[in-house]
Amino acid sequence: MLNKIICGDCMELFKTIPDESINLVITSPPHFQQRDYGGGIGSEDRLTDYIEKLLDVMRECIRVLHPAGSIVFNLGDKYDEASLLLVPYRFAIQVTKRTELKLVNNITWVKRNPTPRQFKRRLVSATEPFFHFVKTEHYFYDMDAFMHSETDQRPTQIAGEKLGQKYYRLIDESKLTSSYRHLQHLSTSDECTAIP
Repeated sequence: MLNKIICGDCMELFKTIPDESINLVITSPPHFQQRDYGGGIGSEDRLTDYIEKLLDVMRECIRVLHPAGSIVFNLGDKYDEASLLLVPYRFAIQVTKRTELKLVNNITWVKRNPTPRQFKRRLVSATEPFFHFVKTEHYFYDMDAFMHSETDQRPTQIAGEKLGQKYYRLIDESKLTSSYRHLQHLSTSDECTAIP
């Protein structure tokens, strides 16, 4: 199975995967009634049926997962009669109730460019949860690699410093009197402090 891309119906393909042979499963099944999928998961009439189908998929994920492995499951939510159904959380609760999996993280994916919508009475949905499930307490977790990647992504110059310098320069170049410019410097010194 190493370094292979296999396309097809997941429930059929699962049959070809040996027990406890996969280290990491990342999946984002079709969301409930979000579009016409032409049948299959996401096209169910009732939310309970949708969650049952997802649990069938999850049981196969559990079967193929190595004891030190992880499952990362992403789901979007759904509105019904102007109310959120909380689909991802209903699913996660059923997983923890009906399987041996442990939920160790609920990671929030913040979409930088969510699909634009013109809602007048609510905000655009710009986040989705990623649930990190494990089989045992002895799962693999490389915190050092995570912390290293976070450190590497920090900017070399803090944006607040640039912003503060530009603001002060604009004050100094303005047509304000010198005493008023001095007051502006004093009143903004705390606001433009960079936070490491």
